[in-house]
Amino acid sequence: MSESVTSVPELLRKQPKPEYLTIDGVAELLGRNRKAIEKMVERRQIPFRKHGKRIVLIRSELTEFFDKLPGVTLEEAERRVEERVGRGSR
Repeated sequence: MSESVTSVPELLRKQPKPEYLTIDGVAELLGRNRKAIEKMVERRQIPFRKHGKRIVLIRSELTEFFDKLPGVTLEEAERRVEERVGRGSR
């Protein structure tokens, strides 16, 4: 990931469009696995829309949602993941 990215909304803005994302697209963008994003949708933790049986996530809604969240920056989250991975490999 880029050193200049400091938040998920910034990451969403920097990635090339499309405006509409699939669960796989969001998982790839956020560096999570598909199952994690599915759980977030299932628990209604992130904004999404249904088109028939298909789940669609809208980039602008995700950006706005993450803008409003308090919490850690992307760098802090990445550092924590690296620390956990480092501990697990010992």
